[in-house]
Amino acid sequence: MATEINQTPEQREEELQSPVVPQQTSNTPPVAQNDTYTANSGEALTVDVASGVLTNDTDAEGSNLSATVVENPTNGSYTFRSDGSFTYTSLDGFSGTDSFAYTVSDGELTSEPATVEINVEAGDNTAPVAENDSYTVASGEALTVDVASGVLANDTDAEGNTLNATVTSNPTNGGYNFASDGSFTYTPLEGFSGTDSFTYTVSDGLSTSEPATVEINVEAPPEGSNTAPVTQDDSYTIAAGEVLNVDVASGILANDTDAEGNTLTPTLGDSPDSGGLTFNGDGSFTYTPLEGFNGTDSFTYTVSDGELTSESATVQINVGSLTNTAPVAQNDTYTTPEGEALTVDAASGVLANDTDAEGNRLSATVVSNPTNGGYNFTSDGSFTYTPLEGFNGTDSFTYTVSDGELTSEPATVQINVGEVTEPEPTPTPEPTPETDAGTNGVVNVVFDAAEDNSVNSLIFDTTPTPDGTNIVARLTDDTLDLGSDAAFDNLVGFYEIADANGSIDTNGDGIGDVLPGQEGYALAAIENRVDNFVMEAGGSGEEEENTSVEEFGTVILEGGTLYSPFIIANGGDLGFDGFVESEGGEGNTFNNPAESIDDPVAYFGFTSANPDGVSHLQARGNNTFGFEDLPANLGVSDNDFNDAVFGFDFSQ
Repeated sequence: MATEINQTPEQREEELQSPVVPQQTSNTPPVAQNDTYTANSGEALTVDVASGVLTNDTDAEGSNLSATVVENPTNGSYTFRSDGSFTYTSLDGFSGTDSFAYTVSDGELTSEPATVEINVEAGDNTAPVAENDSYTVASGEALTVDVASGVLANDTDAEGNTLNATVTSNPTNGGYNFASDGSFTYTPLEGFSGTDSFTYTVSDGLSTSEPATVEINVEAPPEGSNTAPVTQDDSYTIAAGEVLNVDVASGILANDTDAEGNTLTPTLGDSPDSGGLTFNGDGSFTYTPLEGFNGTDSFTYTVSDGELTSESATVQINVGSLTNTAPVAQNDTYTTPEGEALTVDAASGVLANDTDAEGNRLSATVVSNPTNGGYNFTSDGSFTYTPLEGFNGTDSFTYTVSDGELTSEPATVQINVGEVTEPEPTPTPEPTPETDAGTNGVVNVVFDAAEDNSVNSLIFDTTPTPDGTNIVARLTDDTLDLGSDAAFDNLVGFYEIADANGSIDTNGDGIGDVLPGQEGYALAAIENRVDNFVMEAGGSGEEEENTSVEEFGTVILEGGTLYSPFIIANGGDLGFDGFVESEGGEGNTFNNPAESIDDPVAYFGFTSANPDGVSHLQARGNNTFGFEDLPANLGVSDNDFNDAVFGFDFSQ
């Protein structure tokens, strides 16, 4: 059926001339709802899109939503995607509630934050059980115990979790190295036989066992064999003008040993210079100082077990004045590479800087043991120390000194194991490879992996040639192998620094005027980079091989100049100049902490220069180094330092 509409010509004209008003549309912000998930301690929680945080979020206009994290979890690591899916792994041993916050956007407006709560359950976990252990070794020989026979071999965990062992008290008659897998080595003190022991606990990552005892039976040599007895130095003190009477119990034989337990007989060697001595075969003696004498006198002796004779020992006699003041022990510091034993002789020992007002001879005694290594300590201040396997950092023990009458306050012996981070802003440079004076240095670049060891700064030093000419460094091999597990396409380069503190000379007067952490440092570093030295490390965990040497050209390293490496994470598409230009190139404004995981950011070998305030460079031994390209401030860094792994060999 048709409908007839009657209009006059005037009405039709009026309708055509009326303006058309477009329909107004409005947009309201999307709404993000709180979410709750449950995870097991130490296990990864994987949430897909269908179960992700956007599932219960809404938008009145039905627009597509994207999610952004605005507050990180505090007790775990995570990877978050804009589609609302994510993974989360709690810290080892953590159970309880963790959370992070996010917002959603419809492309125009953003929601209020919502909270994602993650309940991390410890589950039904029982503490592991550590059982006592017993081992036997011959006197004077080292005991080496592998993992299969180690202290964990008879320890159990009801849930079958992997166990790690930790020493809780040290042996007293030997040095040792202990690994968390239960393997260890032990070497008894010279001349010691008998029973020594240490204690340990085991952990499954959630709970820790009660301590167990490891007993080590140090057997004397077999009957019919004989080892020479061992003498120890002795020290006694008397007042001026008095007679020193020493009985058998306190005599010189009291601290001397014989592995076979034979009866020992002393024989006088050198006599004292400043007093009379009556010396007895049982180790007792009488000493009378000369009238008016005060100071240090001494005599020597050896002991015999009837067959063999010991090395000579010294008996020191401190003849005091009418008054005596306590000796003063000074703190000491030593350094040893990771995994290597430190041997300190008496001349460099802890007594070398200790003093006594009366000039008495001093003897040292340990009062607290190191916690991360085994040691042997003697009263003359010499000692050996072996760090635990895999340990690097600072260990220490304390000791006192005695003049035979009074004892000092304790002093601390600090032992720096491996790479040690010095306080900012004056980081200590690492040992630097050099080229010999008068030669041209050839730089061979080899990419490989090695043992890890964190540092806060890294510099390379080139020795100037006599005539001041530059060192011309050329890559001599046809190919380079680059070990990389990079998340991004990264750039690696070097820049010139003025001193070991990492400062940069920006005005050409030879003095550094911009320090790491100060505004303008990042720009100055990139502007002072080494020309024709550009390495790309990327991306997605693939290994790049057969990188052409011609990419890098000829590298000119000026003699007598310091260089330090840097990385521009995710900067491969921009290049060095493009990175600066894209961010404006003004001071540090272009190198702020990353706001998203794929933001290009420059990281340096000096921690204070990094915008997220953490180390992104790791020394791996043998002049091999690794970079971490993930930003720590977004909570996504895996700290594996394998995103660009490279080595440098400065040779003729």
